[in-house]
Amino acid sequence: MQWTGVIEDGAEPVTLTGTVDQIAAQIQKLNPDYC
Repeated sequence: MQWTGVIEDGAEPVTLTGTVDQIAAQIQKLNPDYC
């Protein structure tokens, strides 16, 4: 799976790959405050 989106206000979109759980973990690692 591939997901592209903005995880911080004003930042460029990032593209992450993996399972849903792996992508969620990557988002939390990059921005712990992401909702």
